[in-house]
Amino acid sequence: MNLKMQCLNLGIENVDEEISRVLKIVRMEEHKTLKCKKCSLVMKQRVGIALALLGEPALLILDEPTSGLDPVSREEILMIFKYLKLQGVSILFSTHITSDLEKCADEITYIREGEIVYSGSLVAA
Repeated sequence: MNLKMQCLNLGIENVDEEISRVLKIVRMEEHKTLKCKKCSLVMKQRVGIALALLGEPALLILDEPTSGLDPVSREEILMIFKYLKLQGVSILFSTHITSDLEKCADEITYIREGEIVYSGSLVAA
């Protein structure tokens, strides 16, 4: 229902096709009818990403998308990001889990007390 309402808000015409497309990306096709209140934390994160993907944006901005997830669930979310990157979607996300950056980031910016202390490639960091 959340996805359908957002499709309507965005003026998306082929609602069912668009919902199927984003649910496939976040690997939740089999849970299409599941109510959010019955979803696990990782499923809720996936639904949030699916919502952000409606309308095929070129850029996603996400705040702590892997926070609170167990290592396996974090890896699943990072795999979605890797796939999106291959599809040409840019992703900007904040995280305190720096090991996640090694798995999917090209460029990083470290901010400490509101000041940029490093910005550049992960290799140079």
